[in-house]
Parts: sequence; structure tokens; C-alpha cells
Amino acid sequence: YSLSAQGANDGLWDWDLQTDRIYYSERWKSILGLEADQIGDAPHEWFDRIHADDRAIVDQALAAHRAGDTAQFECEYRLLHRDNSYRWVLTRGMAVRDAAGCETRMAGSQTDISYRKRMEEQLSHDVFYDALTALPNRSLFLERLKTSLAMNEKRDDYQFAVFLLDINRFKAVNEIYGYRLGDLLLAEISWRLKSFMRPIDTLARIGEDEFAIIQENIESIEAV
Repeated sequence: YSLSAQGANDGLWDWDLQTDRIYYSERWKSILGLEADQIGDAPHEWFDRIHADDRAIVDQALAAHRAGDTAQFECEYRLLHRDNSYRWVLTRGMAVRDAAGCETRMAGSQTDISYRKRMEEQLSHDVFYDALTALPNRSLFLERLKTSLAMNEKRDDYQFAVFLLDINRFKAVNEIYGYRLGDLLLAEISWRLKSFMRPIDTLARIGEDEFAIIQENIESIEAV
């Protein structure tokens, strides 16, 4: 067991439920930037490091497994690193029960999945944001437009406006001055538009030389 713990890329943990003490392997600790002697064997060394927004889902998953509702404890959540950042981890484990069905022990593994989470976030961002201007793209614009339309139908006091803008003779800019200058022009235009936008409004690039704005919660046509 000791040799397996040393050679594993995952951190291992072993919770004695009778004494309420947890063995944390060196790899478990190193995922959080901790040396072997920097934490004890109390459960709070683990659970107090869970991000506040994730604590409930961890508690629910753990309680479900301990109650026998799930075959395995499995949960993805964030743990506090020694440098005060949070690392995404995947924790798996299983309870061991005695002849009477009472829990005596839980043991399992912990994997650092921060890199995968960053890739997922990047892919999600790329789906909805324009790479050149970093503005919402057509897909995200249409989703937000649907939301505004739904709110307009439900609330008598809510109105919104939509602006469509496109750049005249942009194709000529690319042909005469090159695509690099064309890209710089698009980036500059997006920055200037964004500079006078309210935080609640949406500015999106919906085509090569087309931008759109959703102006939320307007008071009147005159205000638009």
C-alpha cells in the first residue's frame, strides 16, 4: 500500500470513521502545495479547504454515498492551494461496512484536474466569444436576445433596443491595406464601441464587419 501510494499520480486518502482520523498521502498533500508535515490527520484539514461555493455539493455527494444511495463517492470541486489559489480536483472513494452494515472506513483517491478544467473553460469561451475582439459572438448574442424577448413578454415595465452596425467599405480596407490592418481596425472599433457601453448591455461581433448591441431596460424610444 505504501509503495502504491508513493508511485501513484493521484493523492490517496483513508478515513477511519471510528476515530474520525484521515490518512493523507504525500501526493494528496503535494497537489495542494503542502509538505508532508504541514497538515495533520483531522477531517477539517480537507473539508475546510473546500471552496465555499462547492462545499454543499461535496457534502451532498458524501452523504448520499454514506447513506448507501450511490455505489461510489465521486465529486469535482475546488480546494485551496498553499498559494491561496484554488485547484480543481476529482475525488473518488468507497465506504467499507461491517457485518451489521455500519460504516467503519472510507478510502479513495484525489486527482488534480485543474488543467482539464482550464481547457473546458477555454473551449466554452471559444464557442461564445469572438477570438479577434473578445466580444460575444453571434451565438451568444442570439441567446441574450432570446432572454430579452422573454423578459419583454413577461414584464410590462421592461423594454430593450437592438442596434445593428456594419462597416462601410471594409472589404476595400482588407484588399488595399491587408488583413492585418483590417483586424486592427475591427479591434479598434470594438474597443471604441465598448468604451461607452453600460455594463448591463451587450455588444457583439456577429459577422466579419458587423456588430450588434442589445440596450437593456430602456425608459423610452427617445432615450434610445
